[in-house]
Amino acid sequence: MRTQPITEDVVPDGGGLLMRGLRHPGELTARLYAAFAPWEQPLTATVDQSGRIPLPSAWRSLGPLIVHLKAGVPTPTTPAWPRLRDRDTLVLRRSPFTSAAGHGTGARVSEYLAGRGTLPVGADALPYQWIVAARGRDLQACGAKETAPAECRSALGEAGPTALTEAAGSALRSGELASVLAGSGLAALRIREVADPAAVRQVWRQAPLCALLLTAPLLPYLSGAPAYDVGELYPEEAELLGEVGQFLGDAAMTVLAGHADPSGSVGRFDAQARALDQLPELQQQAVWRSARVVPRGLLDPDTRADAAWQAFRTRRDLQHHAMREEFSEALDAVSIFLDDGRPDLAQAFRGRDPGRLHGPGEAWMRIPQLSLGCALIARLAAAGDARAAGLERGLRHLWTPVASHAPDLTAVDIALAECLVTTEAVHNTG
Repeated sequence: MRTQPITEDVVPDGGGLLMRGLRHPGELTARLYAAFAPWEQPLTATVDQSGRIPLPSAWRSLGPLIVHLKAGVPTPTTPAWPRLRDRDTLVLRRSPFTSAAGHGTGARVSEYLAGRGTLPVGADALPYQWIVAARGRDLQACGAKETAPAECRSALGEAGPTALTEAAGSALRSGELASVLAGSGLAALRIREVADPAAVRQVWRQAPLCALLLTAPLLPYLSGAPAYDVGELYPEEAELLGEVGQFLGDAAMTVLAGHADPSGSVGRFDAQARALDQLPELQQQAVWRSARVVPRGLLDPDTRADAAWQAFRTRRDLQHHAMREEFSEALDAVSIFLDDGRPDLAQAFRGRDPGRLHGPGEAWMRIPQLSLGCALIARLAAAGDARAAGLERGLRHLWTPVASHAPDLTAVDIALAECLVTTEAVHNTG
């Protein structure tokens, strides 16, 4: 069991990079990511015995680089964006930026991230804006333009439904998409009808969480209620509904059918989370591995548990936000709003209550409740509730950093909120 990082630091070394303080004696693979071009596939290279990584000439002028180290030979799987807070991920901030990779919109966005020029706009720029907004904290830490994430979120919010459609070109995970949906206001975007089912079908294949929001007007037809006869739908619309169950899983279909959420207790930080917090980190990881969780549908219990675990791992960052006075005020505002005639939604919100805390140092345990509360308000706003729309705008500055630190939990909660709000709407229509 390794208890130290693979290396201490990475520095430029002629035509490549040098690992200083290298501790790993065996085969070592490095994946390099260009911070000013976060949409590009990483460069995979083998670290030699002296700790050196050769760089192609094009990579020597792309600006700051993120270096993720892994023991062994490269794997054929598509690598995910690395965690900057991982002990085996290093950032080379001193690498010069003199030219962008390639040409076109991507190159102009790279120039923008380097502080040269303005943010490109238009439909072809939207996938790049999604990526910058989703990975904004990491890009800022690497030296990218400080205002870039906020400017991209604003541009996406202004693009409306087109932004949701163009998310398919970003290749982002659902959690990354969810963090942007929360921060841009797109999670609260009202979509009255599915105008182009064929276009939405393409989004289902690449960005299913965004496709779920685009398909929202059709979700009542999964309830089985007499007022929503599936036979009334066009075949293209019915095909979209077939995607919902595959993405969300059986738990979602149970909720949409009007039954109680079978996994409603999963995702709350309670006494078990408190006990886990008392263990050393290595023991925490051992406990989690022993659970043998296998995520499947987004709302299946294992996926929800995995999302909660990811949020738990960032609890020290979340604690800072949960300690703010307005955090408690936001929870109260959501509770008051839902208690005013929305008993089922209020019950789901209270189900995330961690109970009595053992001091202010446990404020992070309230994060899952705020996450679901913000998602419920956003989807109520998307359903046309004007009061919810006003409250969502007031909550957004709190939800945005929470979603950034706990993106997988945010994805679960946006999808769960949509199912709960849809079920309430069906119930109210009789």
